[in-house]
Amino acid sequence: EDEDPNVDNMLAFGSEIANVSESALSDVISNRMDISEIMAFAVVDRAIKNDDGPFHWYSDGSNSFNHNYYWYEDPVEQKFHLIPWDMDVSFQNIKGDKNPVTQIADEWGKVRADCDPFNHGPFNIPQRSAACDKLTRGWSKFDKEYSEFRTQLLVGPLSVEQADARIDAWADQIRKATIEANEIHSDALPLHAWERALDQLKAQLAWTRAH
Repeated sequence: EDEDPNVDNMLAFGSEIANVSESALSDVISNRMDISEIMAFAVVDRAIKNDDGPFHWYSDGSNSFNHNYYWYEDPVEQKFHLIPWDMDVSFQNIKGDKNPVTQIADEWGKVRADCDPFNHGPFNIPQRSAACDKLTRGWSKFDKEYSEFRTQLLVGPLSVEQADARIDAWADQIRKATIEANEIHSDALPLHAWERALDQLKAQLAWTRAH
């Protein structure tokens, strides 16, 4: 496969999505994807505001496109898995618009402007609602699963007890290196700025739990 890749299954999946009726869209997706997996993906992606990923549809006026993900095909099961990539802007837009270039305007599954591109943010950068894409719209139809995974996230890994404990444990691992780096390098992050960023991260996660 590496030397002679075959994309027939991916093309077939795309054709199925393009041609299926809205009422049968969920069935096609269920046949080709693990719904629990993609719903967990979507819930976490939206919770951490990975706004430069597959749910941000940029527009150049005539075309709309997303990026920063891979598709993995299981050739035996003939199912597809969405793999995130380049997530460095995650968390930036949880509260406010620290990164107005990437900020997604819509809540999960919502659309605006009759699916036409629209300008958003202080720089008026055009984007298109993600749910105008048929596959993404199909994912958003799994309301029950999405809600269940969001609840699990908020009472589990993103709960104040688990999230703050994990952040504190990671901070303990790298605090000494942060101090040493600042002593050696003039452009290294000072300890007080690093600790302030930790507090900001905890505050952002608290905001996510409340909203």
